[in-house]
Amino acid sequence: MLKPLIISISLLGSFYASANTIEVATDLFSKRGEDAQNAKKAASIYEALAANEVNTVKKAELLVSQSEALYFLGTRQKSSSDQIKVHTKGENAGLAASKMLKDDESNKSLRARALYFYGSNIGKRGLAEGGTEPLKLFKKVLKPKMNELIDLDETVEEYGVYRILGLAYVKVPGLLGGDKEKGLKMIRRGFDATVVEGDDFTVASNSTTTRYMLFALMKNKYKTEFCALADEFYAFAESERETQDAHNPNLIPETQDEVNQFLDPKEDTDQEEIIKYYDKKCS
Repeated sequence: MLKPLIISISLLGSFYASANTIEVATDLFSKRGEDAQNAKKAASIYEALAANEVNTVKKAELLVSQSEALYFLGTRQKSSSDQIKVHTKGENAGLAASKMLKDDESNKSLRARALYFYGSNIGKRGLAEGGTEPLKLFKKVLKPKMNELIDLDETVEEYGVYRILGLAYVKVPGLLGGDKEKGLKMIRRGFDATVVEGDDFTVASNSTTTRYMLFALMKNKYKTEFCALADEFYAFAESERETQDAHNPNLIPETQDEVNQFLDPKEDTDQEEIIKYYDKKCS
């Protein structure tokens, strides 16, 4: 009886080992739009693989992937407490990856991605905590870490650092270190570097970049440019789903979120403010 039991345990262990592969995690994350739990499962696999990885660069890559999956998962949580929990874990994974690559001159882009998802998670965590926390994080963490990212490789995640830092500058009050014009300049840097021209629209490859650009233009009262870009994004949002998916195949769930929130914004959101401004100024 003992031998069959040992064989069964061995086979079970082999099954779980084969289930925890990068390929499985990557496939699960690609299906995050179908079910956010797929992102959770992917993050768990990346975490388990990172724990057993001895190669520093490979470990960092796994931690960055974990941080990315947790960022997506965090944005799908309904309660603030759950958002804080998930994003805190995501920022820790990103920070750990960036630290282990600190003196690695040959992997600057990977370290930049680690800092990007660290910053993305910490930004969302700050918003979930509310109060003065976002301001504290902006001054003590986001500004220095994102400037460090720019020095490493500003291009990662479609110039994503300018989304994080630019929006923060737009939102933080001027007396507390914010600067709407500076924020717009940063977001414009990312927008101009990733602009895509379709048959009926011209928008950024990342739809979040387009939304942030609209928000920054609105806050700086650049009405004419705002209205023109909003019309472009309306054309994109009302285009065929196939066209939207082809626009950025790596960010289909995120693109659909932006499209749906633009066409039907929730109350007390940036999107609602953008649409109200459009209806008032551009009609």
